Amino acid sequence: MASKMNIVITQLAILVVSANLLEACFLTTEYRVLIDLDLSLGFVYPLTIHCWSGNEDLGTHMMYLADGITKYDWRFCENFIGKSVYTCEFWWNGKDKTFQVFNSDTSDHDCAAESTCTWHVKKHGFYLNGNDRRSYKW
Repeated sequence: MASKMNIVITQLAILVVSANLLEACFLTTEYRVLIDLDLSLGFVYPLTIHCWSGNEDLGTHMMYLADGITKYDWRFCENFIGKSVYTCEFWWNGKDKTFQVFNSDTSDHDCAAESTCTWHVKKHGFYLNGNDRRSYKW
């Protein structure tokens, strides 16, 4: 009787551990990329974004200040070998720009605060993590 109880307890423990592993990054860091639309873009033209990595297409998203949509974000577990890259293409007011919004080689120190990379999209370009220095021009 005791051995059957031990087997049941062991099986329950395995289920609990397995469920926790599915919800969290196992042996890697979880990152968040946040695209934040600045009011300087105005209310007339939407910002359209298409983001992807080597094995995941996040699709195309439209952010429109007039509708109150000012943020788009996603979370992911860093690749086990430590090489994760996400690229986004942005369109706004007849302009477009494509660049890497996350790269494991550089983002570890750029996005250290809570493992979040926040890109502020403004009229004159793209700013990382509230930095006053522009990272990319349109």
